Amino acid sequence: MRVLRVRMAALIAVAGMGAACLAPPSACASQALAEVPARPDPVSSDTQAFDLPAAPLHETLQRFGLLTGLSVLYEAGLVAQRRSAPVRGSMSADTALRRLLAGSGVRVGYATGQVYTLLPEPAASKPKPDPVLTDADRQRYYARLQGHVLRALCADPLLHTGSYRVALRFRIDGRPAIDRLLVAATTRPEMEPRIAAALAGLPVLAPPPGLAQPITMLLASGAGGTQRACAGTP
Repeated sequence: MRVLRVRMAALIAVAGMGAACLAPPSACASQALAEVPARPDPVSSDTQAFDLPAAPLHETLQRFGLLTGLSVLYEAGLVAQRRSAPVRGSMSADTALRRLLAGSGVRVGYATGQVYTLLPEPAASKPKPDPVLTDADRQRYYARLQGHVLRALCADPLLHTGSYRVALRFRIDGRPAIDRLLVAATTRPEMEPRIAAALAGLPVLAPPPGLAQPITMLLASGAGGTQRACAGTP
C-alpha cells in the first residue's frame, strides 16, 4: 500500500490507494473547507484494530491514512506543532480519527466516509470581565439595604429598646433575600435569636453586579442608633 499526497490550494491529502479529489483545484478547496456532518458508510463504519501512540499529529494522520485507505485533507500549518492523542483498540475509522484529534485543537470539518477534512477548533470565547462597581454605587446600595434591615428590626418593639451593638454577616440569594445570616449582639447576646428571626429570609433589593459577598453590617441600638432610626420609620 502506498501513501498518495495530493497538494491542492495548500491542502495535504493523506490517502490510501485512491486519489483525494479529481475535481479542479478550486472546487477541491471549497469542498475541503465545507462543514458537513459525517455520513458513515461501510468503509468508515467497519471496525478495525488501531495502535496509534501519541505522536506529532502529521505523522499520526499519515499512519491513519495507511491503515484505513481514507483521505484526510488539511492545511499544512494547521497540524504544525500539534500532537495526536493515543488510539488503541478496535473501532471504526471515523471514531479513531476523532479520538486521535482529541485535545489537539483540530476537528473534523467535513466527512463523506472516504474523505475527511480538518479544521481548527473554534476559539474559546473570552470570559466577560467582571462588571466594575463604583464606590458611589456600592454605598448607595448599602444605604438602601440598611434601610430594609432597620425597617425589619423596627417592626419588633423589643429590638429597639435598650442599648447594644449588633454585627450582621449574610449573603443575598437569588430570590433576592437575606441568607446564611450570622448575628453577634455585643453585651446582649440574648437578643441574637430574635434578631435572626426578624432578618432571616428578609426580601431585599438585588445586589448590583460585582458586589462582594458576604456582606457585613454593623448597627447600634440606643438613643443614637436604631431608636432614632425607628422613630422616623412609618
